[in-house]
Parts: sequence; structure tokens; C-alpha cells
Amino acid sequence: MSILQHLVALLARILLAVIFIWSGANQIILSWGNTIQELEDRNVPFPHVMLLLAVIAMLAGAMSLVLGLRARWGAVLLILFLAPTTLMMHDFWVHEPSTQAYTAQAIECLKNVGLLGGLLMVLAFGPGGFSADTFLRKRPAE
Repeated sequence: MSILQHLVALLARILLAVIFIWSGANQIILSWGNTIQELEDRNVPFPHVMLLLAVIAMLAGAMSLVLGLRARWGAVLLILFLAPTTLMMHDFWVHEPSTQAYTAQAIECLKNVGLLGGLLMVLAFGPGGFSADTFLRKRPAE
């Protein structure tokens, strides 16, 4: 890979991680109670535990992507969080197609599908050359 490709891979990982960092931090700082209520309304078992696990997955997976440290594992963690969350929380198909709720949930669902695509790219091709994994692999043995 060229230096440009490594830079693009680094930028892509950072851009992909931004939404997970923001969402995880936002859950902790601003919307923990509202999200718990939404999970309870959707009959999610153990909503406090589930939200805590979601926040941990978002922040740990995102930092893994940003640093390029076990980025494939970070992508798997985010996929395992994002796929069921998308199906459970953005169920646009239960709304009437001409409603604002349908449109809003469809957009959220499709946004997450796009994020899943980006995460699958990291899983398939790795973090690129500008990553902690590459740096640690090239370090001389001590």
C-alpha cells in the first residue's frame, strides 16, 4: 500500500469512530435516563446493564479504530453492538410509510447499515499501515 492509502485508511478509521465516541459520551453525559426509558418502553431486559454494555462497546471499539490497536477486534465489537441495536431501535417497518417517524427511523437504520459497511471494510482489510498494530509489529524484539 502507498503512503496515501495508509493515510486514507487512518482518516477513514477516525471518521468511522467519531459517531461511536460521540454517542457513547452523549449517553453518559446527557441522555442516560432518556435512553433507559426508551429501552424500558421497548421491553429490553436489564436496561441499565444493556446500556452500560453498549457504551463500553461504543467507546472501546471506537478507540480501537482510532488507534488502530486490534482494529479488527474493535470492528467486530462495534458490529456485535450495532447490528442488533439497529434492528431493535430503528424498526421503521412498523410505521406507516408516509409518516415522519417512518422517514426518521429509515434514515437512522440506513445510516447504521452504512456504518456496518465501513466496519466490515476494517474487518476485511485491517487498519492500514498507520496503526498501533503495525507499529508494534515492526518494533525490534527487546
